[in-house]
Amino acid sequence: MKKILFIAFLLAGLNITSFAQTFPIDFCTGTWKYSNQATGEVFTMKLKKCTLYIPASWGGGTEECVAGAYTFSKNGIEVINCMNIYSTYYKDVFDYPIIILGINSTTANFSIKDYGKKNGLGKPKRFAAGQLTIISQNPPKIQVIIEESEGVYVINDNNEIFPSGTTFPSEMILTKVTEL
Repeated sequence: MKKILFIAFLLAGLNITSFAQTFPIDFCTGTWKYSNQATGEVFTMKLKKCTLYIPASWGGGTEECVAGAYTFSKNGIEVINCMNIYSTYYKDVFDYPIIILGINSTTANFSIKDYGKKNGLGKPKRFAAGQLTIISQNPPKIQVIIEESEGVYVINDNNEIFPSGTTFPSEMILTKVTEL
């Protein structure tokens, strides 16, 4: 009888450990919303689990990650809406507007394409040096800080090829909401 109880507790412990290892990814999936009444800004993102395929030249393998899309409006006017990309399957997760990698117990690397800012090639500017932090589990809240990577800005005819700043707030606290 003691052996059966020991095995039952061992299996229960393994299930808890397994849940703890996948908890951040499961926690991050779903719909999140930031709202600032003073500025009239609303940012909503919808996230799902994905797999990053690492090229053989970089060591090969896969990494579980989170990817998704977002909408941003200001004073009731939609500025950016890339939610149509959410349901698309991309083998290269970097094609998604939002990518969350390097997830551990409370933080992750946060990368987002700003469709309101275009680079010198006319493509959306990607901010890859951001961070996502889990603030609380109940109610579910996360903080997103969007930072520009350090680099050189190229000037051509006094126009920045890589414009500075973001279209949306660079620091937000989002609350998980029911699915849209």
